[in-house]
Parts: sequence; structure tokens; C-alpha cells
Amino acid sequence: MQRKVVMGAALALIAVFAFVRPALGIGISHDGIPRPIVYVPGDTYTFPFSVSDYGYDATLSVDGDWAQYATMSEITMPRPGVKEFSVTIDPPDSPDTPGIHIVYVGAMEKKPPGAGVGAIAKVQKAIMFKVLFPHKALSAQLVASDANVGEASLMQVSVTSETLQTLRAVRALVEVQDLSGNTVGSAQTEMVSLQLGETRVLTAPFSTADLRPATYVALATVTYDENVTSAEDSFRVGTLQVAILNVTKNITAGAIAPFSIEIESGWNDPIASLYGELFLLGAQAMKTPTLDTLAPFGKASLSGYVDATALEPGGYNATIVVHFGENSTAANSNLEVLAPSKPAAAVGISIATVFGAFSVVVIVILAYLLLNRRKGGKR
Repeated sequence: MQRKVVMGAALALIAVFAFVRPALGIGISHDGIPRPIVYVPGDTYTFPFSVSDYGYDATLSVDGDWAQYATMSEITMPRPGVKEFSVTIDPPDSPDTPGIHIVYVGAMEKKPPGAGVGAIAKVQKAIMFKVLFPHKALSAQLVASDANVGEASLMQVSVTSETLQTLRAVRALVEVQDLSGNTVGSAQTEMVSLQLGETRVLTAPFSTADLRPATYVALATVTYDENVTSAEDSFRVGTLQVAILNVTKNITAGAIAPFSIEIESGWNDPIASLYGELFLLGAQAMKTPTLDTLAPFGKASLSGYVDATALEPGGYNATIVVHFGENSTAANSNLEVLAPSKPAAAVGISIATVFGAFSVVVIVILAYLLLNRRKGGKR
């Protein structure tokens, strides 16, 4: 009977797998399409495609907001299981809407006649066009690099032409402010021209010699011919110091207790060889392992263990020192040493009590059975 059940289940599974057809790994490829393509009025664009691994057959499609301007060529099959074709896009000379427009070229697996239930695989490739404005337009992005005191912060303004016209005079003035809005300096980039859809990076070094370590805001005013746009970024001016952000506030007396020191770099370069010390009652109570490197403006935790077996509960004045290279930072804190918690009294019946009671019951039962057996033997 069991063998019949197993055989029936196996046959049912075979039937299911025969009826349900998995989706195949259909793929569509091309020789490489720029993203995006800056559309030039009057130009026509043709891209070859290849579809493979589609099993029985594949249906090809063209979608997207510019699908009306796309034409698909005749399909060829250079070898079984591979279809090749091309798509030509011929937009109007004056598109109505500047911005991004897309044509999706897709391939979808086609079921064979009489196929059962199964997933249908579909893939798409996007052809993206960027239509420029007929009037003068420009987009700008500013990247201001972090620096150490006395070094130069590099202001980089990336400018991209968004117009069909040539921009003949493009440059940027970068003004630097502190977080209160006070201007602390400025820098001027070079002047360039931009052709249709072209991108260039304008640069200007900004001296931090007269600045204190802090975070600053850079505001770029970009002029292009008679027009203006702007961009903004923030940057940090650092100094060779390590700040102690936080430390462990309490430990337990009578134990070896973990202790952590949270630190942050104020330097725009890596800092090597950092370790921390804890001093209690005028003596070193802990020294952490050495941290090899702290990243520029990075944060880390220095951790070690304090021997609190001889400490009495109460508050202690603690001194924390963090060493980095030939430098160090110190901070004072209050460390609370807590009394060890008392073990909770046992509640309820212990395992020993349960085991003892169980043993008594077993002995009573055995004695009863033995007594009855002897009585039965006397009869």
C-alpha cells in the first residue's frame, strides 16, 4: 500500500512538471548605445539588436514616448535560436518637448502551441535621447573638496550645455561662507565656451590659510553669456586633532569590565597608530589595542577592559587620553562603579527536589509490587 502511494505521488509530480513550463533566459543585446544621446535636429539614428535564448519563438516590440518615430527592419536568423534586426529612429527636426525621451526595444518569449502553464520572459533595452532647449540654457553642479588648514580646497564646477546654441562665455564665481552666513572669501574660475550638449569642468583653488577648522558652504554663481544659474556644496576645513565624543559611563565592581572610547578625526588625511588610556585614582586602569588607521574625518571606537575587581562601588574621577602619532587628546569624565547585583533567591521547586520526590514515588511503587508478588507466592 505504501509503495502505491509513493508511486502515485511521483507520477503526479512528473505530470505537473510536464505541464508547467519554466521561463527561459531570453536575452537582447546591442553594440553599445550612449546614455543619453544628445539629439541633433535632422539626424537619424540606427541601432542593431540581437535576440537569443528564447526557446520556441520570440515576439519583438518597440515602445516608449518616441516609439512613433521608430521603425524596425526585417528580421534575419543567422543561426537557429538567434534573431537579428535593427531599429531606426527619425525624430522631427523640432521636437515639441525638450528633456529626456525614450524608445524601448523589447523581446518577449512566445509559447509553442499547446503549451501548458508557465512564466513568460520579457526583456527590454532603452534608447534614451536628450532634446536640448532652443533658447540658451545651462545646468551646473559644484563639488568643493575637503582640506586641512593652510591647504587649498579645490572648487570644481561642472557645466553642461542644455541648448542648441553655442554658449560663448561661461565662468563661475565661488563665494565661501561660514555656517552663520558670513562671507569668508571667494574664488574665480576660468572662462570657457560650450558647444551643443557639451560638458566641461571649471576649477578654482580656494585658500584656507585664514580659516579656522569648521564646515563651510560654497556658493557658485555661474554666468553664461547674459544668463545666470547657481550651484552649492559644503566642505570641511580640518586640523590634526582627534576628538573624544563619548566614553563608557558605568562599570560593575568585582569584575573585568569592558570600556569604550568613541573618537572622531578632525583631519582631512588618514591618522595612524591610535590608542586610548583610562586613568583612575592617578594610575593607568586600561590601555586599548592600537588602531592602525583612522580615515579622514572618520569615526571609530577604541575598546579595552578595566580590572574592577578591587574597586569599591561609587563615583570616580576618570581621565581619558587618546594618543595618535606624537600627539594626544585628553578628557575628564565621571565613571560610576556599580555594586554587583545580588543573585535572585530561588523561586518554586528546585530540580533536586523534583528528582527526590520522583525517586520516593518510584521506591514506593517498587515496594508495593514486590509485596504483592510475595503475597501471591504464598497463596
